[in-house]
Amino acid sequence: MILDWEPLIRTVIEDVRNGIPLARISKKFHNTLVEAIIAVARRIAEERVVLSGGCFQNRVLLEGAVRRLEEEGFRPYWHQRIPPNDGGIALGQIVAASRLLRAGAKG
Repeated sequence: MILDWEPLIRTVIEDVRNGIPLARISKKFHNTLVEAIIAVARRIAEERVVLSGGCFQNRVLLEGAVRRLEEEGFRPYWHQRIPPNDGGIALGQIVAASRLLRAGAKG
């Protein structure tokens, strides 16, 4: 699936040029991203949706996506104890390395 971001970016640029308040532009931008998440979830038709990656450090995006997914009947999952960015990747690497080390010690 490919999402075409050009209309969103063009709208942001046009809104800036037209002097639309930045708070309103930001709200429209985030709402559009949330609706894109909903569109993908619908298309894939999986009940469980995992929200991960550095962009979900953005509270507005995360909370909006969780709320809308729940409204649409999906079961969202997101980071709650481990950061969704490089900290989470580092932890995953530690877990993978420790498993390899244990497997090597047994072999």
